[in-house]
Amino acid sequence: MTSLVSFDNLKLKTNEPINTDKSSQSFRCVGFKANEKDQFVKQNSVSTKALPSQKDSYTKAIEEQKKKEKKQKIKNNMTWGIGIASGLAIIALVVANFAALRGGKDAKRIKELTNAIKNIKDPGIKREAEEELARQPYERSLYRIEDLIQLDKLANTVEKRTPANIEATTKKMNAEVIGMEEAKQPILDFLEGINYDIKNGITHDKPLILCVDGPPGTGKSTLMKSIADSLGMYFKKISLSSTKNPEAITGFERTYAGATPGLMAKAQLEGNTKKVVYGLDEFEKADEKVINTFLSILDDQIIFTDKYYNANVDLSQSIFVITTNQLERLKGTPIYNRIKPHTIKVKPYNNDVKTQIAELKMNGALKQFKLNDKVEIDDDVCRAIVEHTTDQGGRETTQFVEKIVKAMKKAANNNTTGGKVKVDRNFVEEALKNIEIAV
Repeated sequence: MTSLVSFDNLKLKTNEPINTDKSSQSFRCVGFKANEKDQFVKQNSVSTKALPSQKDSYTKAIEEQKKKEKKQKIKNNMTWGIGIASGLAIIALVVANFAALRGGKDAKRIKELTNAIKNIKDPGIKREAEEELARQPYERSLYRIEDLIQLDKLANTVEKRTPANIEATTKKMNAEVIGMEEAKQPILDFLEGINYDIKNGITHDKPLILCVDGPPGTGKSTLMKSIADSLGMYFKKISLSSTKNPEAITGFERTYAGATPGLMAKAQLEGNTKKVVYGLDEFEKADEKVINTFLSILDDQIIFTDKYYNANVDLSQSIFVITTNQLERLKGTPIYNRIKPHTIKVKPYNNDVKTQIAELKMNGALKQFKLNDKVEIDDDVCRAIVEHTTDQGGRETTQFVEKIVKAMKKAANNNTTGGKVKVDRNFVEEALKNIEIAV
């Protein structure tokens, strides 16, 4: 028998005896019988029985520790097995998707693109499409191949300019833009010149340029859109005031992560046509590098190379309508001489024009919000609104009218007299008190 002081890891009791004999113990059975003198006499028959092995706490602790280790090993093996199975499942899914792409749901698409590539006429575009088809995986390649095929098709499609509807354009401009007669007539003359060339078979295989220069809020963007609508051309407005990277125009090379096509190529692909009116808004506020990108384009350039597609974009049927707030800011730069001859100058709005804008906006709001039967407006209310404006365009006028309309709706909703709400100069002064203008 052995005595241990402590086994902390096995959690044994101190000085507890440990049985080192693992063999079964036995005991002897002796029978006794009482005689006549009440004495116990030993019987002759003796039997022995085996006692079960008695395990001490040390042995039990060892066995318990082994059980725990066995359970932990089983658990670790299961975790490892599950991890391996998950990894194999992911690999199998990727392989299955790739197989489906190559020989399943996209097999027909790939086959069609392969045949279409054979019919590409532009050698450069054809080579680019073939290289793209060889790249794997196909996640983005197939879309780029489709774009390349479309660009080649557009380049080899004969698209002629269509005559402008002068009457419809005049009516639309008058309805959407108040005043600006000094700009409307030159624009109509520009469209008449296009119609003359079309009628007499005069072709100009180069982009046309027009610039509208004037204060903010004078309807320049609306006039740009009118030109596109009149000629039945796709319109793409490109805001240049915050454009700092020339690659936004030319496209990013494919070597860059997250590369995208340029806005010029994207516009033709979106409209599926070479006949695009590019509205270059706030041109003079663009970064110098962006402005220099347009030097060759606005100098009668017919072919433009997009870096993302590494393909040519045909600009022969395009029109560039440029808007500026201060064209003179570009004076002394090479681009200024290219734009200046094609510029239409827009004068700032005077109070008469602003009053017309206020009346137009007010009448539309009264009808929209069903206020005609709820308010009574003095004749000089619109003039009173305009007197609060300080800008050279019509944006503040529009904002102030919206503010007055909100005040009228609130007054009409709270009116308990049964009569109409009186809207006069005092009403305007109260409604426009401490107003913050978002210019």
